[in-house]
Amino acid sequence: MERLRKRSDFLRVARGHKQVRRALVLQAWHRQPEGQDEPANGPVSGITRLGFTVTRKVGNAVVRNRVRRRLREAVRLLEKSSAAAGQSSQFRPDTDYVVVGRLAALTMPFAEIQHDLARALDKISVQIRNRQSKPGKKPEKPGEDHSPIDKIPLKEQGINPNDVA
Repeated sequence: MERLRKRSDFLRVARGHKQVRRALVLQAWHRQPEGQDEPANGPVSGITRLGFTVTRKVGNAVVRNRVRRRLREAVRLLEKSSAAAGQSSQFRPDTDYVVVGRLAALTMPFAEIQHDLARALDKISVQIRNRQSKPGKKPEKPGEDHSPIDKIPLKEQGINPNDVA
């Protein structure tokens, strides 16, 4: 597993799927393989890339580094446990992940952090799988109504466009 290091990679992942948990926020961006409808962003070779970040709101550098170390260890142990069980990694190939540490990760029992991470990964995997099963369909933004009548031109609906205020 490689590390994300460029700011542009972190910003791209922030536009993707997101799962919020008490100890962390997990963000994911699935890179499309060549030949797909969407252009590939970043390297596509079955590699999973992972980045960690903790905002300054969480605390000073000492606190942020401690949160980051706890999250890195949770990821390492999750990978190790899935490998020991003979299962494939819970991290999807050709996907970039960013783990955003929250203040609760500092005092939370480590087992709960691991549980939060595993649950967030499961949910993100389902979101990515659902997105891949519907190619060409963009995820809807909350609050947007996409009724089919809105897509039909006014003339075809028998409405004079000049009469609409």
